[in-house]
Amino acid sequence: MANAAGIMPLPTFLYVGAARSASTYIFQILKEHPEVFTPEAKDLYFFNRNYARGLDWYAGFFSGAEKFGAAGECTMDYFVDPRCAERIKRDMPWCKILCCLREPVERTFDHYYWERLTFHYVSRQAFKNGLSFVDFARKPAIRSLGSYYENLKPYYQYFPRDQILVLFLDELYQDNLSFVRKIYKFLRVSEHFVPPSLNKRVNPLRTARFPLITDVGYRFGNYLRSTGRPGLVSRLRDLDWFNRLMFKRVTKDPRVLKEAVPVLWPLYHRHDRSLADLIGRPLPPSWQADIF
Repeated sequence: MANAAGIMPLPTFLYVGAARSASTYIFQILKEHPEVFTPEAKDLYFFNRNYARGLDWYAGFFSGAEKFGAAGECTMDYFVDPRCAERIKRDMPWCKILCCLREPVERTFDHYYWERLTFHYVSRQAFKNGLSFVDFARKPAIRSLGSYYENLKPYYQYFPRDQILVLFLDELYQDNLSFVRKIYKFLRVSEHFVPPSLNKRVNPLRTARFPLITDVGYRFGNYLRSTGRPGLVSRLRDLDWFNRLMFKRVTKDPRVLKEAVPVLWPLYHRHDRSLADLIGRPLPPSWQADIF
C-alpha cells in the first residue's frame, strides 16, 4: 500500500508479539518467501520509539515492496505499547496484524535466561546479586510482556477480526509446516512454498562467551537502532560465524520453572478466559498448570 502522499509503499502486515515466542523464526520464514518483502532489519520500532521520524522515514525501509504480494516487519514491542494499535490503525488501516503466543509462565522463564544476555529490563548487577526467576517474573515490566489479553485488546478494538491472526507456539511444535502455511494463507501469498528454514532452530537461548564485549555490542546495537540505522545490527545477527564466536548455548533448569509455577500461575493466567473470548478460540492444553 502507498503512504498518504502516494509516493512510497507501506507494510501490508505487522508481526507485533510476543517476545521469545518464535518471532525470529517467523521473520525468517517470511523473509524467505519469494512473494513477501521484509526490510533487512527486524525490529524497526517505528510505531513506538521512532514515530516522530514520520511515515516517509518508515516507508524508506520498504522501497521496492510494491512488487511483492505482501510486505511487513516484525517488532515485538508493538505488543506492549498501548499507543501502537491506534497509530497503526490511523496510518495503515489496511494492515494485517500477526501475533504468536506462548504459555506465559514458560515464556517468562525463557526470557529470564535471555535477559542474562541482553540486560534490557534488568541490570547485570541484579543477576549478580542473585535475582530469582520468581522475583524477575513479578517485575511490572516483565509481567506486562505476558499480559496477553491487555496487550491484544487494543488491536481488536481498532482492527476488524479478519485482519488479525493469533497463533500459538504449540502449533509450531506440533506441525511446523501447517503453522507456516497458516501465516502464508493469512497474508495471501502461496501456501505451497516451503521455506529453507522450516526445520531450523532460529534464535535459540544462548549466553555470551565474552560478557563485556557482548555488553558493548548490545549497547552499540541499541544506539544504531535509536539513530534509525538497524540494518547493521541484523546483518551481524545473521552471520553464523559471528554467533559461534560470540555466543554459546545455554540450558535451562526445569526444576526452577516447576517450583515457580504455583506462585506465578495465578498472576499470569488470571485473564485466560477473557483472552480466549477476545481471540475467539480456545487456549492450548499446555496452558494448564497440571502439565508441570
